[in-house]
Amino acid sequence: MASVQQHTTPNVNVGSLARLTPVNLMPERYSRHMKILTKLKQIQQVQVSRGAGNSYVIDVFTTSQSTTRIPTSLKHVNSEAKGQQVATLFSRPDTHVEKRFADFVKLRDELYDTCHTGPHLYMNCGFCSELTRYLLFGAVLPGALLTWMLPQRQRVKAVQRFMESLLLLAVACPVIDSEACPCQEKLPRQLYKFLFEASA
Repeated sequence: MASVQQHTTPNVNVGSLARLTPVNLMPERYSRHMKILTKLKQIQQVQVSRGAGNSYVIDVFTTSQSTTRIPTSLKHVNSEAKGQQVATLFSRPDTHVEKRFADFVKLRDELYDTCHTGPHLYMNCGFCSELTRYLLFGAVLPGALLTWMLPQRQRVKAVQRFMESLLLLAVACPVIDSEACPCQEKLPRQLYKFLFEASA
């Protein structure tokens, strides 16, 4: 990678300023784990709705829809126009994926297996304990019991709450890889893949 250097004129001093020295500019360290967590933290809303046949549609809305970092002043806009502006901001999802109910069950099973494999199994990890408790005893987990007990409309709401709960757990993971347990690395990655990549 080529480095950028600042050029100085030799033996020129202006007042009490120090002479400029060459500086190498290097990119900030930014891992795949950090990128995934950043994307998950940008999610403002996840909407699950009934799709065609036995499928579910997941619409993900993020703050990345705005291409500018300049804050916008809405002081001059009346409250009715503000409401319309917020509605139009989230009118088009960033991601629109279709999943089957079995995909949600598979995600739940993979996350549970992640917490119970490898050398991390015998460590006392608060995060893994919380995730395991949720995946075992949570009230709205995708599975056979949920399919038998709830009508379709309530099943959609249950899947919606399941996705929201996983998102809350994922964004609570540490950003720095070395501070994360294996489960804290895999949960954001698997959730990102589930929300932003289409099923095969």
